[in-house]
Amino acid sequence: MPLLREYGDFTQTHQHLLAEMVWPHFWLIQMWLPVLFVVFCTLSELVRAISKDEVIRLFIGTRADIG
Repeated sequence: MPLLREYGDFTQTHQHLLAEMVWPHFWLIQMWLPVLFVVFCTLSELVRAISKDEVIRLFIGTRADIG
């Protein structure tokens, strides 16, 4: 832990991290994680329910579906 060696004390290190933290960026990432988890779970269940090939056909399609 380089910062712990630099500051020599856990309390000082913790205060430095809190002062340097970009809080809006942190909270934006924290809000995105559940959204991405829900998307992952939804797509996993969709693949399980209707098969991988059908999901690929629905979302990507084939050349026969275009024309």
